[in-house]
Amino acid sequence: MSGIYLPRLFPPHIAERGLLYFQQGKVRDVQKTSAGRYRAEVCGSENYSVWLKLDSDLYIKDGGCDCPYGGACKHMAALWYAVRAQTQDAGIMCPRHRFATGSISLSGSLKRRKAT
Repeated sequence: MSGIYLPRLFPPHIAERGLLYFQQGKVRDVQKTSAGRYRAEVCGSENYSVWLKLDSDLYIKDGGCDCPYGGACKHMAALWYAVRAQTQDAGIMCPRHRFATGSISLSGSLKRRKAT
């Protein structure tokens, strides 16, 4: 089963906000908890607990955040950028413009999407 690469999962304005949060250092305590699974705290208007499950090419397989947005949010995007930066610093390159094809089964937090 294929995953979803960040530009395809997040609307452009959400991806941009996530990138800004990452650049501002709002992603704290990034931990790899198991193979391909990462968690962190992202500081926005409040502190939110965020997790992502990624495949080896950094495609998003699953994820969640406890913010009220209810979908693929800027906090999840911020964590993705942080993980990408860490893996690139470690010499692991990820695809920049590849898009996943096929279906994906995501957790409820990714399936529900509210308007901003």
